Amino acid sequence: MIAAIIASFCLACATDHNQMTDTPQSLSFEPVNVNDLAPGLAVRYYKRKFRHIDQMPTGKAEVTEGVAGAPITYINHRFGSKGVFDSRRRIKIGVRLAGFLHFDQPGIYRLRTISNDGVEVYLNGVTVVSDPGIHSAHEMISNPIRIKKKGWYAFKIKYFQNKKSAVLRFSRQHPKSNTFEVVPPEAYGHKPGEDN
Repeated sequence: MIAAIIASFCLACATDHNQMTDTPQSLSFEPVNVNDLAPGLAVRYYKRKFRHIDQMPTGKAEVTEGVAGAPITYINHRFGSKGVFDSRRRIKIGVRLAGFLHFDQPGIYRLRTISNDGVEVYLNGVTVVSDPGIHSAHEMISNPIRIKKKGWYAFKIKYFQNKKSAVLRFSRQHPKSNTFEVVPPEAYGHKPGEDN
């Protein structure tokens, strides 16, 4: 019996050690070929209750079921009584921001969200940040992201707010930096009149 307990304890120690020393692999991305971009990200609102990102529309339904709003040029908000962006809704709202994100130099980046409630971030169609459920405001940081060249990258954020306080902040850590900085408005673009 004692031997079994010791063996179990040693197995747990080994498992913890492996988790601590496991280094996340960076994802690599190439820029996309786009031009004639308008400022900001295209936005669609879904005016209903969500409890998980997976409940939000996908594919063509992201456009057909959503109500368009004015482009979003800045993502660093604790939303108040006026609602989430220009949706005029404070609760029971889903948001899809889509377009392109500019990186001004190659290297290793990290992306960070602070949200209440669920959020997912996609770069060139790949999920890089996922915090999909109902929760109080807290941060989620991506694994290292290798940007191969300066340029524009396809970008999307899906976010929902269920009830009470609403927060959505997006920032990134540049190569050789120790701090996260809010992404400036000039780094966002979208194709007017198209499903970004």
